Amino acid sequence: MRSKYDCLVGVHARRGDYATYLDGIHYHSWESYLHWANRTKKILVKLGKKNVGIIICSDEVPPNSNTKIQSVHFSLAKDFMVDIHLLSLCDYNLGPPISFGIWISWFGKVPRLIVKNDTVVTSSEQFEVSTTC
Repeated sequence: MRSKYDCLVGVHARRGDYATYLDGIHYHSWESYLHWANRTKKILVKLGKKNVGIIICSDEVPPNSNTKIQSVHFSLAKDFMVDIHLLSLCDYNLGPPISFGIWISWFGKVPRLIVKNDTVVTSSEQFEVSTTC
């Protein structure tokens, strides 16, 4: 993907058990994850990034309609260690509040945005590198 894109936005779409954990407060639709990723992409393009790709890792298989979107790629690894490593190599990351995301940011020095139901992505300054793990 690095040969194809100048900048990569990694998305950790934690679904599975998050549907019921804390009454689903951190369970987000595929559409929400795609919206946040695309907003991030638009902001990065405005900042001068020429070719931005999106990689989504999840504990669920995305619906077929989501797998055909240009510049959006889904990890098919089915191995959390591959996904965590892949996401730590991205330029930006977004996902729910979870230790997986903290580690991605801390280890890879990847600016991260924790998403919540009311998250609106407006600036790259919303993304921060986790300083502790």
